[in-house]
Amino acid sequence: MAVTLYDLQNTIASFLDSNPTNSSDGSQTWSRRQNYINRAQQQWAEVLDWRNLYKEYNALISTPSGTSTHALPSDFRKLAGHAIIGGLKFTDVYPYEKVDIGTASPITYVLGTPGSYNLIMRWAEAPESLSSITLPYYSTPANLTTQGSISPIPDPEYLTAKAIAFELRSLVKDHQRADVEDARAELILRNMMASENTPSFGNERRIKTQEERMGFTFGED
Repeated sequence: MAVTLYDLQNTIASFLDSNPTNSSDGSQTWSRRQNYINRAQQQWAEVLDWRNLYKEYNALISTPSGTSTHALPSDFRKLAGHAIIGGLKFTDVYPYEKVDIGTASPITYVLGTPGSYNLIMRWAEAPESLSSITLPYYSTPANLTTQGSISPIPDPEYLTAKAIAFELRSLVKDHQRADVEDARAELILRNMMASENTPSFGNERRIKTQEERMGFTFGED
């Protein structure tokens, strides 16, 4: 069963309040703890490239020759692979690298700030007037704003532990109990990371390459 913001607020209230009844939506206590929960979610999102935050953006775009700019989704955080534009794979580079790459190579790079990133595309040859684009990316999770909001985090208990620690440390000034909750959150985070890095059943059954059987990874010394 999915855990909602309302459920998270109830869990926090049962831990912190002497009379554990959930604060009403919009109250000062509710809003403060809601901010803590969203802060914890953002911290989780930035730790790893989580599968739950993977998305693919597909669109038809106008593609003039030379260099063109396309606005990325508002939840874009970072690329998860190379863009496929008009059936061609574009190499993703850092902006400062573009001057070192010949014009015969199609490249992309990202400029902007959170919420308003742009994909800059440099074409090697004149494209079609309209081209399809497929862009894999990792997203920034949306803040939990309503009682029914659900976080994409695999284990929501991390959010409650961190939110409790935030309140204990900043409002109650009980640093000892806050340290305990921070340690609990850290353990939950490590377990999520271990699960994220565990190969899926299908991946375990696939035929491994000679290099993988020998423990060699391409591109590493």
